[in-house]
Amino acid sequence: MSELSVNHKAKTLLAKIQSVKELALNVNSYVVEIAPGVEFNFSAGQLALIRKEGKSSGIGRAYSIATSPQELPRLEFCIRLYPDGRVSSYLKGVKPGDSLLLQAPFGRFVLPTSVTTHQPYIFVATGTGIAPIRSMIRHLLASGTVHPLMLIHGTRSESNLYYRAEFDELANKNKITYLKTLSQADTSWTGATGYVTELMSANLDQSAHYFLCGNPEMVRDAALLLTETGIKAVTIEKW
Repeated sequence: MSELSVNHKAKTLLAKIQSVKELALNVNSYVVEIAPGVEFNFSAGQLALIRKEGKSSGIGRAYSIATSPQELPRLEFCIRLYPDGRVSSYLKGVKPGDSLLLQAPFGRFVLPTSVTTHQPYIFVATGTGIAPIRSMIRHLLASGTVHPLMLIHGTRSESNLYYRAEFDELANKNKITYLKTLSQADTSWTGATGYVTELMSANLDQSAHYFLCGNPEMVRDAALLLTETGIKAVTIEKW
């Protein structure tokens, strides 16, 4: 089994909101900056707990960090806002200049540290499960990785292909292979359609390490597909 790089002690952090941007209906990007002078680090793919109303004893929810460790002290979160969400309702009202109380880092959905040097990495995401995978890809590219990188992103509609322009640019520069599929595409969509597991099946690589992140049904089906084809190098995160 590959060693995981998760040796970072969790801390309570105060962060100031730099920007709030709508990525799609009920999905926002929040860019925050950690207060000056605070020593903090995390492994790409890890998450932070955001506390409601900035109270350390209050209600909190975990959200994956969508930026790389190299981009500190800035962090970005890709967050789906639910109508009755205990933290979502709070986040709907925040604005640039406001502060958030975070506890981080947590989670073991990270890159392995002991792998074959040129082993392909294949990232499979649905919806906002793209957040920790974006962190990993940005970290790998900033580190000068020699791993071939493929991203397979499945969503319902074209508007839910979060960070599409960024990944398209990376693909155009031959830094990653970027595949996308829609399960509820309209007539204007000319790309792949269907579930993400169908796109996985058409692009299986026995030598690759797979990273799966998204809704439990996708993760279950994708993991089963990999198991049935004898692929054992799999790292999983369920939403």
